[in-house]
Amino acid sequence: MFVRDVARIGALCVAFLSITGLGLAAEAPATVRIKDSEVFSLQHSRGELSAAKRAQQATEVLAAAVDDTDAEVRTERRGEFVLLYVGSTPVVELDAADAQAAGDANVADYAARVNAKVKEALKRERRRTMLASTVFSVSLVVLFSLLALAFIRRIGELARRVRALIAEHPERVPPVRLHSLELLSPSTFRNALTVGAGALGWIGQLLVAYGWLVVTLSMFESTRGYTARLTGAFTLPLASFAGRLAASLPVIAALAIAGLALLLTVRFVGLFFRSVARGETQLAWLAPDLAPATSLLLRGAMVVCCLIFVAPVVTGDARGALSISGWLLFIVVGLGALPLCASALVGISLLFGRRVKAGDWIELGERAGRVTELGLFDLQILGEGQTVARVPYLLLLTRTLQVSPGGPRVRVVMTLESPTDLAETLDRVLQAIAQVGTEPRVEVDELTSRSLRFSISVTSDAAQASAQLCQAALAAAKDVQSAPVREAVA
Repeated sequence: MFVRDVARIGALCVAFLSITGLGLAAEAPATVRIKDSEVFSLQHSRGELSAAKRAQQATEVLAAAVDDTDAEVRTERRGEFVLLYVGSTPVVELDAADAQAAGDANVADYAARVNAKVKEALKRERRRTMLASTVFSVSLVVLFSLLALAFIRRIGELARRVRALIAEHPERVPPVRLHSLELLSPSTFRNALTVGAGALGWIGQLLVAYGWLVVTLSMFESTRGYTARLTGAFTLPLASFAGRLAASLPVIAALAIAGLALLLTVRFVGLFFRSVARGETQLAWLAPDLAPATSLLLRGAMVVCCLIFVAPVVTGDARGALSISGWLLFIVVGLGALPLCASALVGISLLFGRRVKAGDWIELGERAGRVTELGLFDLQILGEGQTVARVPYLLLLTRTLQVSPGGPRVRVVMTLESPTDLAETLDRVLQAIAQVGTEPRVEVDELTSRSLRFSISVTSDAAQASAQLCQAALAAAKDVQSAPVREAVA
């Protein structure tokens, strides 16, 4: 009877221990892992959770904790149990049965050992993950660098092709017209398209380089903070500019209308004076050859005056950027371009003073030729051999200008034996050379008892003027006297 009661009590105790999870019966060990690394093992179930289920839950929590580098491993004692945490997330609940199965004297020692193992495993796995991430990031940087270089090269080639296409087929670029008024000529529009294509190419390449730099810096933890700074340095000025632009829309609209009116006026003035230069429009107060210079002066003065005087009225700010730009432009033209201004002032004096006209023969230092075109800053002359030279007016400040309206002055020096009748000889020579050119002159250089040396000159642009002059003078001298000619130098 007593033995039967003891057996019943033992069975009830075993059942109670099994229900409460304190049973000593060991299950098959279940390993808690971090990725492929074993950390610790569990051999006992707890409540309704088997050892395998407990190990699986702990493995999942530790796998998620690898990516959370700020999560720390710690333990917390709760009565007879010890809870293992990673950050604020519980990993596993350890008890005396787990400690006994692992060979530790108590659960506190076992929990401390598990804590150290988890810390070491997480540190090792995080280091491995960081290394793999760094290698992957470096590979992406290399890939993105190749792509960026390819895009930069492609954009540059595209810009060059557009510019080459414009240069090879200029006839395909039409003028910009407003009804019947030509705002931009085909050549100006071509130049604008060429410059625009080059500028867009540079902008596209800079944007690709900027995108590559931002992506590269964002891939590494140590440089990720610079991404926000770089993006802020790029976007904040643009956002501020966009805000100011939106607030200035009425002023911008007024400036756009004023700019269009100025463009139309300048274009109309240019076309008007061009028609004057071609002779299509006759002006009593302006000669056709002065029209190009007058057009340039008037259009430049219109632009500067609009910037200085009209812009403050349109914007309502007398100290605005446009007014300051106008004054700066005026100062730059007046001070920074002194040689150009000096050349223009000399040109204005020659042009409007009518000191030199198209068709005049001039000699300026080593240059000599017939004037074919008079500009504001220089003149164009046609010299011997049909060579064209552009001579800046600034040279007139250091060289003497000789103007011959009829043509170049041809001069020959002759030496005769002393004639018996000097006056008749010189008169015959003068009449003879008058047939060669205009403005004939005979000047006695030296007269002795044995010889006469004199100079003869005419104004003529004939190719063989010197030879004709010598021939005419020799024939006239032989008619007067039979004395031979000793020397004739052209």
